[in-house]
Amino acid sequence: EALKELGLQYCEDGIFETDLKKANEYFALAAEKGNTVAMVNLAISYQIGREVEKNLSKALELYNRAAEAGDRYAAREAGRIYLIGEDNVIDVNYDKAIQLLHTPAEEDSESCFLLAFAMNAKCDTRNGYSWELAENAFNYMYKAAQVEHPEAMYRVAYSLMEGRGVIIDMDSAKQWFEKTLSKDHRADEIKEILNNYFSGDDSAGKYPRYVYWHSISDNNPALVMEKEP
Repeated sequence: EALKELGLQYCEDGIFETDLKKANEYFALAAEKGNTVAMVNLAISYQIGREVEKNLSKALELYNRAAEAGDRYAAREAGRIYLIGEDNVIDVNYDKAIQLLHTPAEEDSESCFLLAFAMNAKCDTRNGYSWELAENAFNYMYKAAQVEHPEAMYRVAYSLMEGRGVIIDMDSAKQWFEKTLSKDHRADEIKEILNNYFSGDDSAGKYPRYVYWHSISDNNPALVMEKEP
């Protein structure tokens, strides 16, 4: 604990003259003794190259250790790394991302968004799609959108328009696009969508519609695309 505190005091808001290299040294010593705050701070340094050579593998190792000890920020950032990956260093792993992001998603909108993104990404892989996963992805995305996470708001709108994990609802899609536009997020793109698909009396017919139905035999959903006339 004392080593971690020394590290913090050498950071920008500490009582000592800022010395991030020295801060990293104390964080490394504290991390060896199992201090999760030190692990996270040292992981950040390796992640962004803060007075150390950037090393995403070391950052991920530290985040994973802290996450195993219950640190939710570490779980979120480890999940983010597995979601994005890095060429020739860390492979994308949606399953690990999903596993790590579940706990922080209980109380953090960014984690909700990342978890939904990971679930959707898995749905897009070969043999990765399931209605349950797509529906869960939408629910987490919606949870993040409700607290006005701009990108989550946009993706909720798109999901409602496409029927991704949810029954198509063009009216709700339009409302979410307009809410997102009010945040000045993806403004040009949303204006084009609203103009192309939501203008005029027959706006819903301008977009290919998807119909979700449940099999009588096993209640598994299937996706049927209605052809445009």
